[in-house]
Amino acid sequence: ELNCHLKATVANLESKVETLTTSNTLIKEELDMAKNSLTTLKEENQSLKNQLIKKHDESKDAESLVIDVPAGDMDTLKQFAENEKKQRIEAEKELHLQMSLKAEMEVAMKLLEKESREKQDNIVSLRKQLDDIKMINLEMYKKLQESESSLKHKSEFVSKLESKNITLTEALKKTEEVSKKNEEEKKKIFESVQKYNEQITGQTVTITKLKEDLAKEQKSKSILEERLSNASNQTTRLDEEIIQLKAMSNEYVLLQEEHHKLKEKYRGQERALEELAGQLKKEILKSNELEEAANSTLAQAHWERDNEVANCKKCEKEFSITRRRHHCRNCGGIFCALCSDNTMMLPSSAKPVRVCNDCNLLLVERYSVVPNN
Repeated sequence: ELNCHLKATVANLESKVETLTTSNTLIKEELDMAKNSLTTLKEENQSLKNQLIKKHDESKDAESLVIDVPAGDMDTLKQFAENEKKQRIEAEKELHLQMSLKAEMEVAMKLLEKESREKQDNIVSLRKQLDDIKMINLEMYKKLQESESSLKHKSEFVSKLESKNITLTEALKKTEEVSKKNEEEKKKIFESVQKYNEQITGQTVTITKLKEDLAKEQKSKSILEERLSNASNQTTRLDEEIIQLKAMSNEYVLLQEEHHKLKEKYRGQERALEELAGQLKKEILKSNELEEAANSTLAQAHWERDNEVANCKKCEKEFSITRRRHHCRNCGGIFCALCSDNTMMLPSSAKPVRVCNDCNLLLVERYSVVPNN
């Protein structure tokens, strides 16, 4: 958003520079026109002076002739002299008018030269402001790139954590399946052991019966010995199976320990994710506080009246017809065009509005703090 605001201000400044250059060219053309009219007025003035000198000479010649003229032609000569006086008075009036026009034209020329100089100074200051804004724009662009790179690193770290979480959940599922299988096998082995115990008990009963019947039946001794050998073989097998069951139980204990370790890793990663979420919430709260501070400054601004202020609040220059009053839309103060030649987006306005130099610096610093946070 700051980049868009800076681009808008740059575009406004460029348009102002173009308008000032066009107005400067128009003023130069008007100056040339005024100079040409001045030269024409000077020529007309010179011609009128020449005519006056000629008429004055003619009046002198007429006075010299009056001495030689008889009394009968005196009336005609008097009328001619009166007409000459009237023409002379009219010529003097025209001369006076031409001189006043010349003075007015000189004053206008001086005013136009002053305006052209002021506009040239304005163009120079606007170009300096353009350069400063371009530098600020470059700095903001660099900061944006840095924030984007940090965001990319964070997103990559979060994706890695998610992938690790997925692999851990899959490993947990596998370990649970293996533990279930081990429990089922353990149950089967326990059932088989019970069966073997029952068989052993049955065989012991038969052995006691056979011992009791040994005295009676010596012929069945060989058969009983064979049965005893078979029973011993079965007991050895049972011992081997018991050893295998003990090894399986040890493996089950190891699997349970690995399961607990994986659970602890999973809990640690969940805590890290919760801490990241807390940091993000803090940053969002900071940005909201900055926006509320900007809105509070707008609410505290006092709109000054035009009648109450006679000088610029920044440069303290007096306002006149050429130096107009301008309100700052942020603080409400009255400034001249040079001290309030900035436009910024405010929360209360949908378009860029006029802002004084001090408010412009404060708003630029405030908007630059938000992406850094």
